Amino acid sequence: MEAEAEGNLDVVLRLASCRFNDLSQGFRERMSSQLQKFRKVFDRIELGDAREESKRVAEFDSLGEEEVGEVKAFAERLIETKKKRERGENGKNRLKVEDLMRLLKNKANHASEEIIEKS
Repeated sequence: MEAEAEGNLDVVLRLASCRFNDLSQGFRERMSSQLQKFRKVFDRIELGDAREESKRVAEFDSLGEEEVGEVKAFAERLIETKKKRERGENGKNRLKVEDLMRLLKNKANHASEEIIEKS
């Protein structure tokens, strides 16, 4: 396995250094320096099942800076769309409750005062 050939700590450091994490070179160097002290501990960790079987490894190293920026921008648009949808759902639910309250308070619907007060 690749992890055994390069060492478990090397695998962890490579994963942490993924360009999408936006870690500075200085931070990566400090992290590597400090984690080297625990290399033997990392080597005891079994990495055989570290990745999800159904997932394919993304080859981010083959992307250029412009492509990385496009992927990040796309992810931001997806997140914003999801947030807007969630706000819209909450707004729809709030309207439904307000409509129900208006209906209950409407004198023409003959709802008892007890039902109106409980709502």
